[in-house]
Amino acid sequence: MKRYVLITNIWGRVADKYQGWNQKCLSSNKLVIDKERTEFDTMEEVKEHLALFQEYCSTFIKATRKDRYLRKRDEWWKFDSPNTKVWGWLLGDRETMNMVWGGEKLYNYDSRTDKRVLKDILFRGPDEVPEGYKWDVGEYEGWLQFRWGDGKNAVGYVEKNTPKNTTHHNESLEDDYDHEEYEDWGDTVEDEYIRKETKELEKRLEDRW
Repeated sequence: MKRYVLITNIWGRVADKYQGWNQKCLSSNKLVIDKERTEFDTMEEVKEHLALFQEYCSTFIKATRKDRYLRKRDEWWKFDSPNTKVWGWLLGDRETMNMVWGGEKLYNYDSRTDKRVLKDILFRGPDEVPEGYKWDVGEYEGWLQFRWGDGKNAVGYVEKNTPKNTTHHNESLEDDYDHEEYEDWGDTVEDEYIRKETKELEKRLEDRW
C-alpha cells in the first residue's frame, strides 16, 4: 500500500433514456456518480493527478446548493442541465493519519462525517475485514471504535498514564498541500463527531477481533 490515498467523486443527473431531460421534475433523471480511488507514493504525484482532475471538472457547470427551505431529503443541489455536476475529493496520509478535503464533498461523506468512518474508507487494509462482509446492527460502530477509536473495547486494554504536559505533533497534509490552487472548488464545512459505540458490542468485538 502506498502512502497517500485519494478518493474523488463527480456526480450529477443524466437525461432519461425515453423522456429526455425533464426540466419539471429533475429527480426523475437518473443520478450518476463517478467514483475513483487512487494511491500515490509522493505528494508530487498527488498534485499532478489533482491538476488533471481539476482540468476535467472545469468542463462541467458547477451545481449550486438549493435554498435550505426548498431542500428535500435527497435533493440538495440544483442540476438544471445534464452538464451540471458536483465534485470533490478527500486525501489521506497513511503515515500521519491526517486528511485534507477539496471541492465540495464526496457523495456520501463530508468533513462533518465521523473521522473514524473516513479513516476506515481511506486506510482499512484489504485483509482486515472479509470482502462482502455483512455487518450486524450496530456492529460497524463497534469496529470503528476498535480500529480507529481509542481502542478501549480491545482485549487486554490497559489505560495508559500520560504526562499532563506531553504534546504530540504530526506533520499535517495542510503543510504539503496548497489549497489556494483549488480555492474555487468550494468551501469546506466544519468537523464534528456524530456516532458513539455501544457497550453491548464490546464483548462481541473482543471475540471477533
